[in-house]
Amino acid sequence: EGYNSFDKDKLLKARGLFERALNMDPDNEWALYHQLYADYRLTIYFMQNEDDDNYDRYMDIAEKEGDYLIATYPDNAEAKALMCSLYGIKISNNWVIASIVGPKSQKLIEQALEMEPDNPRILFQAGVSKYNTPEFFGGSKEEAVKYFKEAIDKFEKEDEERGIKPEWGHLDAYAWLGIAYSNNEEFQKAVDTYEKALSVNPNFGWIKYSLLPEAKKQLN
Repeated sequence: EGYNSFDKDKLLKARGLFERALNMDPDNEWALYHQLYADYRLTIYFMQNEDDDNYDRYMDIAEKEGDYLIATYPDNAEAKALMCSLYGIKISNNWVIASIVGPKSQKLIEQALEMEPDNPRILFQAGVSKYNTPEFFGGSKEEAVKYFKEAIDKFEKEDEERGIKPEWGHLDAYAWLGIAYSNNEEFQKAVDTYEKALSVNPNFGWIKYSLLPEAKKQLN
């Protein structure tokens, strides 16, 4: 719910539940992952709301959590891809560090893709990395779109009974594909993509209240 509505309080409540789970089982792989995911979402929230103190706090926490998770469970491709995305947020907030953090991020997503090439979240996060990386350093808008489309296809075939393993990302892939279309002035494709996403989840706030209305305005 916090993810759907970009609600800080719900994200913090969810984080608290994962923290309680870890108090009982400190090295539970998926509790560690979901706590990292909650902190990843919180860094985005605080960055977009220009709350620098909380952004710095949760970014520092998330980096330490991710490093520990990867060191403890080196075969967890989901964790490597999520850390790639976290580093992407860090770079977008401060481009000065791109030359230092960028290679670490790229190495992680390459490892994740090699480990699980059909994982839709990893394909999606590889697309975001390709989209935001300058061409000089290996980025490609065209390759990113291919990743987004492949991710969406894989999400639609993903097993719905995954237990405590990650399930997020389907709507993000639609969102980023629509962003790519809009930035390429393919506004009808963007609108169609966003409407398809809302047929999956009508309450996804980022698309419902921001991306879709803007795409319709551009189309008109």
